[in-house]
Amino acid sequence: MKQKVLIEHIRRGGNKRYRITATGKRFKGVKGGNPIGSMAAVFNETEKKVVVGWSLCHELDKCKDGFNTSRAIEIALGRATAERSTKPVPKSIAKNVKQFAERAKKYYKTENIVIIGQAA
Repeated sequence: MKQKVLIEHIRRGGNKRYRITATGKRFKGVKGGNPIGSMAAVFNETEKKVVVGWSLCHELDKCKDGFNTSRAIEIALGRATAERSTKPVPKSIAKNVKQFAERAKKYYKTENIVIIGQAA
């Protein structure tokens, strides 16, 4: 059975730009940037909840050259499917993970969200 998985990369740096939408509204967006981590959301059908897993490059200085996106996704999915982590969510990406959890709520249309590594 195929499972829907929501994935997003965490990026640092990049060019901040103001963009104009089709309706004429102006908003600030960030284009590009170096990936430093990944987040994955998986829907647990038996318990009717969404589980969010994350991964972060160990040494951020080395991420610019040798960041492996497939390995980062693998770690994030592993944490989400196993529903456990030995590490808490780092403070540097806590805001990104919370925003991603809000996005997952809308995507899966549920209020029951569990962020792996976050205190309950």
